[in-house]
Amino acid sequence: MKFYNEETDRKFNSDLQQQIDGTLPLKHTYQLGEASEILQSAGIPKLMIILEAGTLRRKSKQDNHLFDLKDVKNLPSAVQNPLAVFDSRTVKGNYVIITEITRSDKNFIVALEANRANRSISVNSIRSIYPRDDKQMLKDIISGCILYADKNKMANLLANPRFHYEGGSEVSQARDIVSNLI
Repeated sequence: MKFYNEETDRKFNSDLQQQIDGTLPLKHTYQLGEASEILQSAGIPKLMIILEAGTLRRKSKQDNHLFDLKDVKNLPSAVQNPLAVFDSRTVKGNYVIITEITRSDKNFIVALEANRANRSISVNSIRSIYPRDDKQMLKDIISGCILYADKNKMANLLANPRFHYEGGSEVSQARDIVSNLI
């Protein structure tokens, strides 16, 4: 499988159900397709995107990242068609992808290591996945690390009442940054 297509989501969801049922091999590697043009426009190499089943299981059970495995249904299309892509502020050469997948009014993010050596080939490897706090998402936007944003989807997201909290002046700043992206 090279490029992402609807079959990629179908295969991912089938494998995900096996993981939920406990029948997926422990060392399974999900393949989410080769980085889309959108991801490439943000600097992510045109390589296969992978996610180790063990990483997915571990992150879903991590205290500060808890989520149900079923929450990430259709992850390939969510990653390939993101709301936004950022340079990682914590790990040089990594990317943070904001997806449309939500849990408890928090959008899932994917931390991606680009060009990782895996069994003698280079891949884009998902190193973390979890629902991100809105305040942290705003910090990501304001930090200046944003590489790509779907302006319409991000404008709709930032207009969501969940972003209207006391001291939320960051929201208008984030809106300005997103609207001024090329």
